[in-house]
Amino acid sequence: MVKGIEVEFPVGDGVLSGLDFGVGVKMPAYVKQCVREAATDWLNAGARPELVRQVVRRSFLHRGDRWERRPTINEIVTVAGPDPSRAIYPSVDLYDRITCALTIVLADGGFYAQRRAEVQATVDNDPDRRLIDIASSHNVTMTRPAELAAVILELVAGQTPPISDDH
Repeated sequence: MVKGIEVEFPVGDGVLSGLDFGVGVKMPAYVKQCVREAATDWLNAGARPELVRQVVRRSFLHRGDRWERRPTINEIVTVAGPDPSRAIYPSVDLYDRITCALTIVLADGGFYAQRRAEVQATVDNDPDRRLIDIASSHNVTMTRPAELAAVILELVAGQTPPISDDH
């Protein structure tokens, strides 16, 4: 677990310090490393290398004369290891307010995979809800885009009314 690390990259010859991959790593080198390791990384295995590069690069915000990684490593660690005794967000009662059909795609290797029974209970509360399991890490859109697109296309084909010309 990474604690107390604030990840900032000064613009230009910046330094990322305190992470396992060493001190003195520049932001472009970090992006290249993420791409190089994507095939075996638990979050990105299966993602196209160019997509990993684009997403990792977009995770940096230019703040004054520094690059800041968002989300921070601390935020990633917090989200990646949710405490099973803590509340699920969005709060389960939010789902009671949804009046349209709802499909939840749950990654079997994602952050909330261990809470599948709770997600199933939320789905079971309404006949217009369904749960789709997908073999993926948290990054479903990056690692299983075709499977996710098939779920969405099936949903749209079965539940979307035709669009009139006057809208």
